[in-house]
This record gives sequence, structure tokens and C-alpha cells, in this order.
Amino acid sequence: MKFIDRSSVPEPDSLDLSNPESNASIELRAARTFLRTTSENKFKFSAYKKGIDVSNSLNSLFKGICAYCESNFESTSPGDVEHYRPKSKVKEEKTHPGYWWIAADWQNLLMSCTDCNRGRYHNHYDATKAECFLPEKKKMQGKECSFPVLGPSYAMHEGEDLEPEDPLLIDPTKRNPEDHLEWKIINKLPLLTPITRGDQPDPYGKATIEILGLNRRGLVEHRLSTLENAQISLSFIQDDFTEIAQSTDENEIREGLRKAISRFEKLYRLAEINKPYASMIKSYLDMEKEKLMQNYSELLSKLQAGNATVENDRQS
Repeated sequence: MKFIDRSSVPEPDSLDLSNPESNASIELRAARTFLRTTSENKFKFSAYKKGIDVSNSLNSLFKGICAYCESNFESTSPGDVEHYRPKSKVKEEKTHPGYWWIAADWQNLLMSCTDCNRGRYHNHYDATKAECFLPEKKKMQGKECSFPVLGPSYAMHEGEDLEPEDPLLIDPTKRNPEDHLEWKIINKLPLLTPITRGDQPDPYGKATIEILGLNRRGLVEHRLSTLENAQISLSFIQDDFTEIAQSTDENEIREGLRKAISRFEKLYRLAEINKPYASMIKSYLDMEKEKLMQNYSELLSKLQAGNATVENDRQS
């Protein structure tokens, strides 16, 4: 999961609640009337998917990548418009009517793959121990209408302040996932784990992984194929470094290092915002970059010294 800057894409006109004639405003008035006249919460919300500008804006914001698991769903499905705060009911609070008043609020909408958004049974890897394993029984995973909070109570009615709820599920447009989640490679498998503080796992990271099933088997194995492509490319670069280290010609060393470093930096294109599992690839490359710097610090010092000499010659 990676942070998404929602301010990079403007709110769609059809969801503009300041305009009384927008789809969102018309629907909100209808929902208020409906809920005043019936005890059944079966209002059919559609404003969030009615306007083409909504789907265009969501596609621009999320680039065809699931907001939660970072899978690219565009090649197989249009994806789901996900309500971060559920619109009709809340699994953890049976008396909650759902956040019907923000069903068409731009700030409450994400794009999700079907497995993150809808509940179904999955095989999943358990990474709570040093060695991950597949439990024998499948587990129901997927957000559906789940929305646990750390705060003292839920906002139950229109107009109530939402901030004190302190949701456990990470909204990647509001909370930076890097503060709560980290990547680990266990038994060669790329697994998402909550950051540990002291001896306790981060509660936001833990809940997000469990609710969405971010280590479900199919997802982990698909991430693995992406990781392996990066690992293969990196192995060639590591071979270049090994060959460079055996050279005694300083000019040859500096030129070889420049080329190897350039190839390594190009690998970071796999971590761009429109690429699947970008946060995993970035974490992996950052770790490998640190190793390269440690293993070849002497060679890199020669490169830096050579660059400094060239710069001094230019200035003199």
C-alpha cells in the first residue's frame, strides 16, 4: 500500500455538494427524505457511479491500481468504487445506519480490486512468526462493510465530527501507509507486516492487513512474480559490480560504475505510481541499494573522487 495524493485530482463536478443541482446533492436530499419516512435502510445509492466524471477522476487518481493491495485490475475488470466509510451499515456496530450522508463524498471514495472490496474465503499466508505458513482453513477476507475504530464511539448521524473515530483501516489518501506497514521477504515470499513498536504490532497496520487480506495466497504469489523480475535485473547489475571490482584501471572502474548505477536507478521505474506493487519494489530496491553501498563503498568513493576532479577541472 502506498500514499496517494488526492489533491492531485480535482473533485468531480457531479459530486460537488455545494451545487444544489449536482448528482450528489440531488441524491443526498432524496436519502434524507427516504430515511425520515422509513426505518429500513435500503436506499439505492448511485450518484457515486452515475457520472462519467467520477470514474474518470478515480482512474486518474489511482492509475488503475487498487488503493489497498496495489494490484493492477484494469486488464481484467473495471474495479470497484469503494466507500471507505460504508454507506449502508457497519459490520462492527450493528446499530449503525451507515455513513449515508457521505455516500457520494469525493473524500470517501477509493478504487479497489474486487478481492479487497468484497468478502470471500482465501488461503492466506500467516507472517506473525519468523516463518510464514499457510493455515489449513481458508479465511473470510475483504472489506465489505467493515470499519473498526479506535475512538470512543462512532459518528452515527449526519453532521457529527468524523475525526474522533480514529479508524483502524488505513485510507492511503489520508494516512501514509509507510508509517504503519513494512515489507518483509520470508521464505522468499514478499509479505506485508505491521511495523512493530516495542513488542507490539502497529494497530492500524495489523487491522488493515487482516481486514483486506493483504497476504492472501493469490496476491502474494502475484507479487512474487513482479519481485522476481526486479531480482533478475538486479542480479545482472550485481555481476557488473563484481566485474568492476576486479579491474585495476581507474578510468574503467569509474565508467563501469556510472553505467551500473544508471542501470540500477532505472529499476526504480518499477516503483512509479502507475506500476503494480510499487511500494514493495521501492522497499526492496532501497534495501539492495544500501547493501551495494556497503559492499562497494571503496569503489563508489573512487567514483565520487573522480567526479570531484572533473568538476574542479571545469571550474579552473
